[in-house]
Amino acid sequence: MRVVKEQFNSLEEFIRTIDTRKVNKVFECRNSLESQEQGYDFTGTNSYEEASELAIKGYKEGLEQLTTQKLENEFNSKVNKNIQKSSIIGFTPHVPNAIAGIPYSMISKDEIKNTVKAITITYGMGECESEKTSSFIECGKKIISLINSFELSGYRVAINAFVETYEPEEIIICKIRLKNHRQPLNLLKLSYVLIHPSFLRRHSFRYYETADITCERFRSGYGMPFRAFKNTYSEKIEWLKENKIINQNEIYLDLDEVKRKDLKELINHIKENLNIQE
Repeated sequence: MRVVKEQFNSLEEFIRTIDTRKVNKVFECRNSLESQEQGYDFTGTNSYEEASELAIKGYKEGLEQLTTQKLENEFNSKVNKNIQKSSIIGFTPHVPNAIAGIPYSMISKDEIKNTVKAITITYGMGECESEKTSSFIECGKKIISLINSFELSGYRVAINAFVETYEPEEIIICKIRLKNHRQPLNLLKLSYVLIHPSFLRRHSFRYYETADITCERFRSGYGMPFRAFKNTYSEKIEWLKENKIINQNEIYLDLDEVKRKDLKELINHIKENLNIQE
C-alpha cells in the first residue's frame, strides 16, 4: 500500500499550500470539487473563501462556544516553589534572629529548578467527517481542557490536527501543527479547526484534491476514514508508530476516543501511554 504523508508547521502554511498548488489528476476529472460546491448546511460556510477567512482571522463564534464553560482541570498537580530559609547570607534580614544574636540572621532562597516537560497531542480529525456539529464542539472543549490541564501542571503542550483518507491501494495523511510547545493557548486560533465543520468539509477536502493522490477510487467519494483501515485504537497507534507518523513522546487521540472518555480518563490515558509519573 502506498503511504502519502505531509506535515505543515502551521495552519497558515497548510492553507497557503493547498490554495496555491494545482488540483491533482485524480480530482481534475470531476465535474465539481467538494471543497467548493458543498453548501452551508453541511459545511457551516457559504464558500471556500469564507472558510479560509475564518481560519486565518479566527472563528469568533466558536471562541464563544469554547468559553461558555470554565476550562476543566482534572490533573492532580504539585507545584514546586522556591523555599525560603534562614542563612548567614541572604537577600533580607531575619529580624528576630538578628535581635537574638543568632548567626543565621538573613533570609535566603533555595531555588527549585523544574525540568521542562513537553508532550505532543495529535488529534485525529478525519473520523469527524460524518459527525454532527455538536460532536465537534463537545470534543473540541475536551481537547482544550486537556491542553489547559497539562499546561497548568507544568507541561508544555503542542497540538497537531491529523486528517487522513484511505483506500486499499493508498492512504493519505496530513499533520498540521496548531500550537507549538512554547506558544500560549490561543482559543481564537484553535476554535476554527477544533469545532467548525468547514475545516474538514472544505479545507481537508481541498487538501485531498491537491495532494499526491494517484488511486482513482478516491475520485468518487474522497476515500474512507482511518477506522476502515485499522479497526481498533491500539492497531492505529501501532501502525502510526511503525510508519514514523507519531513518535514516542507523542499521543494520538481520535474523535471516537475523545467522545467516549471524560477529561480525567483522557489525562490518565496520556499519562499511562507516555509513562508520566505523579
